[in-house]
Amino acid sequence: MIIVCYTLAMIIDSWYAAPFVILLPYLFRTAKADKPRGYVRHILYAYGLQSMRRYPSPQKRVFFE
Repeated sequence: MIIVCYTLAMIIDSWYAAPFVILLPYLFRTAKADKPRGYVRHILYAYGLQSMRRYPSPQKRVFFE
């Protein structure tokens, strides 16, 4: 997370992007601290950013095995 923020700050190349390198990972860590294991992966799956093999898409309402 820190590397991604640092890379984005370098791409933006502005002085106001520098605090995000520290602030965003800290906020992400504190928000994730009280969530169960695998929370981020399931959120990425729900928004369609990550696929899970052998599971239906998150847009399916009814699932028949």
